[in-house]
Amino acid sequence: MLEISGLKACYEDVVAIHHLDLTIEKGEIVCLLGPSGCGKSTLLRVVAGLEKAAAGVVSWDDEDLARVRVHSRGFGLMFQDYALFPHRTVEANIAFGLEMHRRPKPEIAARVSEVMAIVGLEGYGDRTIGQLSGGQQQRVALARAIAPSPKLLMFDEPLGALDRNMRERLVIELHDILTTLGTTALYVTHDQEEAFALADRVVLMRDGRIEQMGSPAELWARPRTRFAAEFLGFRNIIDVQTAKECGWPVPEGETDAVVYRPDGFEESETGAFKGVVVSRTYRGDHFVVRISPTDPAPDLLIHVRWQPVPELGQELRLTIDAESVIPVVGNAE
Repeated sequence: MLEISGLKACYEDVVAIHHLDLTIEKGEIVCLLGPSGCGKSTLLRVVAGLEKAAAGVVSWDDEDLARVRVHSRGFGLMFQDYALFPHRTVEANIAFGLEMHRRPKPEIAARVSEVMAIVGLEGYGDRTIGQLSGGQQQRVALARAIAPSPKLLMFDEPLGALDRNMRERLVIELHDILTTLGTTALYVTHDQEEAFALADRVVLMRDGRIEQMGSPAELWARPRTRFAAEFLGFRNIIDVQTAKECGWPVPEGETDAVVYRPDGFEESETGAFKGVVVSRTYRGDHFVVRISPTDPAPDLLIHVRWQPVPELGQELRLTIDAESVIPVVGNAE
């Protein structure tokens, strides 16, 4: 088990991590998610031993790692650039870490064959890296990382250089591989869809602190802060005072703003939301319709799956189900 307690990390006078606490169970896949500069890569580098902490403790199975060298931690690390040897064969690249650990040659050969099968590279062993596609190179880097059976496998935006279609396919494969192997993983990304597809638990970071963490379903269902809602792509985030003035539903309890989920609306003659359709965009299984309210409020985006689809200029009255009304704290920046 990885335990991070009271961790603080600095770059000169700039504090990158503010007294952060985090525990990762064995076999758990945890994604550090957040915008550039939030501290997610710094946290990963401190865990890896590539950066020193200014305060706090990083431990594995109760062993403080402060004095344990990088190569002695038994962790694996995979970067975006893969760091493959371009003129070596696939087999030679995968074998590199095992050779550094001075494993017997028969054991190396057997393990290389095993992990090549796991990542879907059978038959590619004698090819050089330059003969492979970007997705195949990513598989080689993954095979090399898992070959020594690391206690913890860390990823720093490894799919960032690939196009979206390739990333979507590979992140599903990566999840299946890590789950099958029971690998403990710490994964850094700024891409919400990537994190949600891969992680057992998502840690959303902001300014060197944990903003919110939970399963992908928990974060999506209930973002707690305005920052979390905005980063996860929610729209219709309305200040609570404006919502009250418009007569829109506002949850009880402490809240600074309210998120109205676009897919929670439906037509109703007695609905509290009134407005005129000003645009509509086809999105395959639904239309995204922009409503200009008659109340003193910003435009609303709603997802329309009903027929007939509202026409431009049409006046609508809408209601929203209670589960689609989410209170959040924090003010707009």
